[in-house]
Amino acid sequence: MPDITLTLTVPQVQRVAVALGKYWNLMDAQAPPQPRDATLAEVKAYLIRQLRGLVIQQERRVAEGALPVPPDLVIV
Repeated sequence: MPDITLTLTVPQVQRVAVALGKYWNLMDAQAPPQPRDATLAEVKAYLIRQLRGLVIQQERRVAEGALPVPPDLVIV
């Protein structure tokens, strides 16, 4: 299976981790909970979900566009 590799600089990784932590409102386990950055595993999971969602959405749009238009909806 082909791999997709994403190469980021350390500052870019930090920005992504901070942004995703805020986006998901992630909290650590201490009392009281404090905001935390996303882990690399969480970033990876997010990117995979986004890519899957994009593919499914586009495949659905193609499938819906391939269906014939009912005759009563055709405007002449």
